[in-house]
Amino acid sequence: MKLVIPTRRREQLPEDFGYTLWPSKVTELLQDTPQRADAELVFHWRDEFWESHWRKRIQQLGNIKLVSAEYTPHWSPYYPKWKINIYSVPNEYLTAAQEILFDGAMGDLAEKLRAHGLTPDGPVTETISMNLADTLHDETRLSPEQLAEPLPISRAEPA
Repeated sequence: MKLVIPTRRREQLPEDFGYTLWPSKVTELLQDTPQRADAELVFHWRDEFWESHWRKRIQQLGNIKLVSAEYTPHWSPYYPKWKINIYSVPNEYLTAAQEILFDGAMGDLAEKLRAHGLTPDGPVTETISMNLADTLHDETRLSPEQLAEPLPISRAEPA
């Protein structure tokens, strides 16, 4: 049995928003990274403190974060040093956001995490975002079967 990356916090969502990933899928997508063993998941319903600023970016079809990975070397010894943040998106952009993540963005993030190693010299932040204006507004959703399918792990060929 695979151990799933533990979730420290999962914020309640307004009914018109959804999380793009869930713990077992994040674990699967980051399975070969050193951070996998020393990370925790935090699900945020918005990507910044000020809700009004975040809502304004959504209304203006701006950039929103989907996922971020942060390393904080001076964080409490009682918590993992790596934190994987999962952010929500408006429901009508959920499929498009998942396609971005599943079609290479999470693979790219995994490659960057492998390059950083488990204990980088200083703080690290890697972010995956999407621009709502550049994304097709889509009311369709991926089926539960499509979401449950294991994803092929793509590795960049050495140059």
